[in-house]
Amino acid sequence: MKKAIVLFPEFGYSEKYDIKGYILFMQETKDSPVYVEINLKNLPNGIHGIHIHEKDIPKEYLGKSNLPNLNICKQLGGHFNPFNVNHGSYNLNTIRHVGDLVNNINVKNNEVYLTYMDSLISLYPGKTCIINRSVVIHKDKDDEGIPGMIAKYYEKKLNKKEEESLKTGNAGNRIACGNIYLYK
Repeated sequence: MKKAIVLFPEFGYSEKYDIKGYILFMQETKDSPVYVEINLKNLPNGIHGIHIHEKDIPKEYLGKSNLPNLNICKQLGGHFNPFNVNHGSYNLNTIRHVGDLVNNINVKNNEVYLTYMDSLISLYPGKTCIINRSVVIHKDKDDEGIPGMIAKYYEKKLNKKEEESLKTGNAGNRIACGNIYLYK
């Protein structure tokens, strides 16, 4: 079994929030789905997009907050997308980026606890391995690619919102991020 973790604040960064908690990933074998457990506190209430991004946070910024104007989370590249597909929906089981995760977390009383299984990501070496990448929490709700998918279905010329839906889910600014490390 392999385990990986994003530990806040030790492996994380946020300019505005003193986030505490963890995101745990566990995978029994290379071919089994990954168990994901999200347990975070001190986030703003509401629905927020959550994704795995291509790069990790430079070590010198880990565990620090209130470093103004550095935009650390903006430096982590786009969604982890090794198959070069459109952004999609975990809940609707559409084609999606490997990094799309469960798309959204619902924060109530500044806390979120969620568990689910993901069969697209992996902790084992290979094209879908998420180790040494980052998790980003966004300000807004991820639209799960639905506006873009609908426009494409009707063979409509995509407007900016629909185009962005197929790239990022229109999840907005990045409010927090954390590195994914193997847990021993």
